[in-house]
Amino acid sequence: MSKEKKNKAGNIGFLLWQASNKWQRNMKAALDSIGLTHVQYLLLNALAQTGKTQTQSALAAAAGADVMMTSKVLRTLEKKKFISRKIQAGDSRSMNVQLSDAGKKILQKADVLVEKTDEDFFSALPSKRSKFVKNLSALLAAGTGK
Repeated sequence: MSKEKKNKAGNIGFLLWQASNKWQRNMKAALDSIGLTHVQYLLLNALAQTGKTQTQSALAAAAGADVMMTSKVLRTLEKKKFISRKIQAGDSRSMNVQLSDAGKKILQKADVLVEKTDEDFFSALPSKRSKFVKNLSALLAAGTGK
């Protein structure tokens, strides 16, 4: 094995990137089957978790997403009739977002697909999964804020 290949194979950042890419490909394939992207799913899920109408900026914060990207994705979800958006009373720059019945239905389908995809992907870690989650959480908590 060349030194370059050995370094890549043993580099934890490279391995994390490879695992993340593989997981994303699996998730994309699952959600493509119902016409959703992963970001669309995350925003629908965040909206459903609150159980109420939210502003776009509050939804972006709840989902850990960029506000501008959230706005663009919400336009697509609105065209698909999965959400409705209305200008907030008293602030024409702020939009309230609400999950539609069609959005609730697609989210139920997506939840099943996401759960199965995660279960299949992480089945390689049956006895180590909780420690893996704990370690990932520690990495995120210790991040540099970038």
